[in-house]
Amino acid sequence: MQKETMAVPLVRRWRLPLLAFSGLLTGFCVVFPILGVLQWLSLVPCMLVLYDIGAQEAAGHRQRLRRIWTLGLLFYMCYYPVNFHWFLAMYPLEFTELSSGAAAFVVVFAWLGLSLLQAL
Repeated sequence: MQKETMAVPLVRRWRLPLLAFSGLLTGFCVVFPILGVLQWLSLVPCMLVLYDIGAQEAAGHRQRLRRIWTLGLLFYMCYYPVNFHWFLAMYPLEFTELSSGAAAFVVVFAWLGLSLLQAL
């Protein structure tokens, strides 16, 4: 058997925060083009998690498809709300004559709903 390195359990322990950080940073790199150089670095944590999943598969530990799908959903649910930040600029929705509360609900629902739809 191969001896596991110390980095692999560390990646396994921090899998969710690494994917969330990677999704957020990748989204910010898309929104702010001046950060475009960082986009390569922003995908490194995601790559480490994918490498860890592949290493577990190679070692004979079957990964559930639902678990892998959930990890992808986490990445994209952090990525897409950053990209769809422009929904917040539509807030008053003055052209619809909605109240402030209803307009806020519509904007937040559209922002998070479209993000969830894209992530799925």
